[in-house]
Amino acid sequence: MNLKRFRRNKLIVLSRQSMAYQAARAMEDNHIGAVLVSGPQGLAGVVTDRDLALAVLGGDLDPDNTTLSEIMSEEVVTCDVSATLDDVARLMWEHRVRRIPITDDGRLAGLITFDDLVVDGSIGLEALRSIVVAQLEVEAPQKPAGVLHPKGPVAVTGRARALLRARARAGQVYQKLILNVADATGLEFERAERASIISL
Repeated sequence: MNLKRFRRNKLIVLSRQSMAYQAARAMEDNHIGAVLVSGPQGLAGVVTDRDLALAVLGGDLDPDNTTLSEIMSEEVVTCDVSATLDDVARLMWEHRVRRIPITDDGRLAGLITFDDLVVDGSIGLEALRSIVVAQLEVEAPQKPAGVLHPKGPVAVTGRARALLRARARAGQVYQKLILNVADATGLEFERAERASIISL
Protein backbone atom coordinates (compact mmCIF):
# COMPACT_ATOMS: atom_id res chain seq x y z
CA MET A 1 0.00 0.00 0.00
CA ASN A 2 1.50 3.36 -1.02
CA LEU A 3 1.39 6.71 0.76
CA LYS A 4 -1.29 8.46 -1.35
CA ARG A 5 -3.74 8.50 1.56
CA PHE A 6 -1.32 10.68 3.55
CA ARG A 7 -1.51 13.49 0.98
CA ARG A 8 -4.52 14.85 2.87
CA ASN A 9 -2.35 15.58 5.93
CA LYS A 10 -1.99 19.26 6.80
CA LEU A 11 0.99 20.59 4.92
CA ILE A 12 2.15 24.12 5.67
CA VAL A 13 4.96 25.51 3.53
CA LEU A 14 6.63 28.83 4.36
CA SER A 15 9.51 30.62 2.65
CA ARG A 16 13.09 30.82 3.93
CA GLN A 17 12.47 34.51 4.69
CA SER A 18 9.43 33.82 6.89
CA MET A 19 9.95 34.60 10.56
CA ALA A 20 10.07 32.11 13.42
CA TYR A 21 6.96 33.75 14.87
CA GLN A 22 5.04 32.99 11.66
CA ALA A 23 6.06 29.33 11.89
CA ALA A 24 4.95 29.15 15.53
CA ARG A 25 1.64 30.81 14.63
CA ALA A 26 1.10 28.37 11.72
CA MET A 27 1.81 25.40 14.00
CA GLU A 28 -0.60 26.68 16.64
CA ASP A 29 -3.35 27.56 14.17
CA ASN A 30 -3.18 24.18 12.42
CA HIS A 31 -2.34 21.94 15.40
CA ILE A 32 0.82 20.62 13.78
CA GLY A 33 4.41 20.21 14.97
CA ALA A 34 6.37 21.31 11.91
CA VAL A 35 6.36 23.48 8.82
CA LEU A 36 8.24 22.87 5.60
CA VAL A 37 10.47 25.59 4.18
CA SER A 38 10.68 26.34 0.47
CA GLY A 39 13.57 27.84 -1.42
CA PRO A 40 14.35 28.72 -5.04
CA GLN A 41 15.05 25.05 -5.87
CA GLY A 42 12.03 23.64 -4.02
CA LEU A 43 12.05 22.10 -0.56
CA ALA A 44 14.85 23.76 1.43
CA GLY A 45 14.27 22.56 4.98
CA VAL A 46 11.96 21.83 7.87
CA VAL A 47 11.33 23.69 11.13
CA THR A 48 9.79 21.82 14.05
CA ASP A 49 8.29 22.96 17.32
CA ARG A 50 11.45 21.59 18.94
CA ASP A 51 13.60 23.85 16.72
CA LEU A 52 11.55 26.83 17.88
CA ALA A 53 11.97 25.87 21.52
CA LEU A 54 15.68 25.08 21.41
CA ALA A 55 17.02 27.45 18.77
CA VAL A 56 14.79 30.47 19.28
CA LEU A 57 13.86 30.37 22.96
CA GLY A 58 16.99 28.53 24.09
CA GLY A 59 19.17 30.76 21.94
CA ASP A 60 17.54 34.01 23.11
CA LEU A 61 16.59 34.87 19.54
CA ASP A 62 13.80 37.29 18.68
CA PRO A 63 11.05 35.27 16.93
CA ASP A 64 9.94 38.40 15.06
CA ASN A 65 13.41 38.90 13.56
CA THR A 66 14.70 35.34 13.13
CA THR A 67 14.15 33.87 9.68
CA LEU A 68 13.40 30.20 9.13
CA SER A 69 16.60 29.89 7.09
CA GLU A 70 18.52 30.54 10.32
CA ILE A 71 16.94 27.73 12.32
CA MET A 72 15.71 25.13 9.82
CA SER A 73 17.13 21.65 9.37
CA GLU A 74 18.47 21.68 5.82
CA GLU A 75 19.02 17.96 5.24
CA VAL A 76 15.45 16.81 4.66
CA VAL A 77 14.76 13.17 3.90
CA THR A 78 11.88 12.72 1.44
CA CYS A 79 9.97 9.68 0.28
CA ASP A 80 8.12 9.04 -2.98
CA VAL A 81 4.36 8.54 -2.78
CA SER A 82 4.83 5.00 -4.15
CA ALA A 83 6.81 3.94 -1.05
CA THR A 84 5.35 1.79 1.73
CA LEU A 85 4.93 2.50 5.43
CA ASP A 86 7.75 0.04 6.08
CA ASP A 87 9.99 2.20 3.85
CA VAL A 88 8.98 5.27 5.85
CA ALA A 89 9.68 3.54 9.17
CA ARG A 90 13.10 2.47 7.91
CA LEU A 91 13.93 6.03 6.80
CA MET A 92 12.83 7.46 10.14
CA TRP A 93 15.02 4.94 11.94
CA GLU A 94 18.05 5.46 9.65
CA HIS A 95 17.92 9.26 9.71
CA ARG A 96 16.61 9.72 13.27
CA VAL A 97 13.65 11.85 12.16
CA ARG A 98 9.94 11.92 13.01
CA ARG A 99 8.61 13.57 9.85
CA ILE A 100 9.15 12.77 6.19
CA PRO A 101 7.78 14.87 3.31
CA ILE A 102 6.11 12.86 0.55
CA THR A 103 6.90 13.69 -3.08
CA ASP A 104 5.03 12.82 -6.26
CA ASP A 105 7.06 13.18 -9.46
CA GLY A 106 9.56 15.24 -7.47
CA ARG A 107 6.90 17.70 -6.29
CA LEU A 108 5.88 18.06 -2.65
CA ALA A 109 2.65 16.11 -2.10
CA GLY A 110 2.26 15.57 1.63
CA LEU A 111 3.89 14.80 4.95
CA ILE A 112 3.95 11.62 7.01
CA THR A 113 4.81 11.72 10.70
CA PHE A 114 5.76 9.25 13.40
CA ASP A 115 2.32 9.86 14.90
CA ASP A 116 0.75 8.73 11.59
CA LEU A 117 2.63 5.43 11.89
CA VAL A 118 1.40 4.95 15.46
CA VAL A 119 -2.24 5.74 14.59
CA ASP A 120 -2.20 3.65 11.40
CA GLY A 121 -1.30 0.54 13.41
CA SER A 122 0.33 -1.37 10.56
CA ILE A 123 3.88 -0.84 11.88
CA GLY A 124 4.80 -3.15 14.76
CA LEU A 125 5.53 -1.82 18.23
CA GLU A 126 9.14 -3.02 18.08
CA ALA A 127 9.78 -1.02 14.88
CA LEU A 128 8.17 2.07 16.45
CA ARG A 129 10.25 1.59 19.59
CA SER A 130 13.45 1.35 17.51
CA ILE A 131 12.68 4.72 15.84
CA VAL A 132 12.27 6.44 19.21
CA VAL A 133 15.39 4.83 20.67
CA ALA A 134 17.44 5.76 17.59
CA GLN A 135 16.40 9.41 18.00
CA LEU A 136 17.21 9.42 21.71
CA GLU A 137 20.66 7.92 21.08
CA VAL A 138 21.85 10.84 18.93
CA GLU A 139 24.99 12.45 20.32
CA ALA A 140 24.70 15.80 22.10
CA PRO A 141 27.25 18.04 23.87
CA GLN A 142 26.50 16.47 27.27
CA LYS A 143 25.46 13.02 26.01
CA PRO A 144 27.64 10.51 24.10
CA ALA A 145 26.23 8.73 21.05
CA GLY A 146 24.26 5.62 21.93
CA VAL A 147 23.29 6.88 25.38
CA LEU A 148 19.66 7.76 26.10
CA HIS A 149 20.24 10.43 28.77
CA PRO A 150 23.02 12.84 29.78
CA LYS A 151 25.44 11.47 32.37
CA GLY A 152 25.67 13.70 35.44
CA PRO A 153 24.52 17.31 35.71
CA VAL A 154 24.21 19.25 32.47
CA ALA A 155 26.07 22.54 32.32
CA VAL A 156 24.53 25.30 30.24
CA THR A 157 27.25 26.47 27.88
CA GLY A 158 26.90 29.42 25.53
CA ARG A 159 24.07 30.16 23.13
CA ALA A 160 22.47 27.87 20.63
CA ARG A 161 24.04 27.16 17.24
CA ALA A 162 21.18 29.15 15.73
CA LEU A 163 22.38 32.32 17.42
CA LEU A 164 25.81 31.95 15.84
CA ARG A 165 24.23 31.33 12.46
CA ALA A 166 21.98 34.35 12.92
CA ARG A 167 24.94 36.59 13.70
CA ALA A 168 26.93 35.29 10.74
CA ARG A 169 24.02 35.84 8.36
CA ALA A 170 23.33 39.28 9.81
CA GLY A 171 26.97 40.16 9.12
CA GLN A 172 26.66 38.92 5.55
CA VAL A 173 23.46 40.90 4.96
CA TYR A 174 25.05 44.02 6.44
CA GLN A 175 28.13 43.68 4.25
CA LYS A 176 25.96 43.13 1.17
CA LEU A 177 23.96 46.25 2.00
CA ILE A 178 27.10 48.38 2.30
CA LEU A 179 28.53 46.92 -0.94
CA ASN A 180 25.27 47.82 -2.72
CA VAL A 181 25.49 51.37 -1.38
CA ALA A 182 29.15 51.56 -2.47
CA ASP A 183 28.25 50.33 -5.97
CA ALA A 184 25.34 52.76 -6.29
CA THR A 185 27.28 55.79 -5.06
CA GLY A 186 30.82 55.03 -6.22
CA LEU A 187 32.11 55.43 -2.65
CA GLU A 188 34.75 53.22 -1.02
CA PHE A 189 33.42 50.64 1.46
CA GLU A 190 34.30 52.63 4.61
CA ARG A 191 32.74 55.84 3.28
CA ALA A 192 29.66 53.95 2.05
CA GLU A 193 29.31 52.42 5.51
CA ARG A 194 29.61 55.82 7.18
CA ALA A 195 27.07 57.34 4.76
CA SER A 196 24.65 54.47 5.45
CA ILE A 197 24.96 54.91 9.22
CA ILE A 198 24.36 58.66 8.92
CA SER A 199 21.32 58.19 6.69
CA LEU A 200 19.81 55.60 9.05
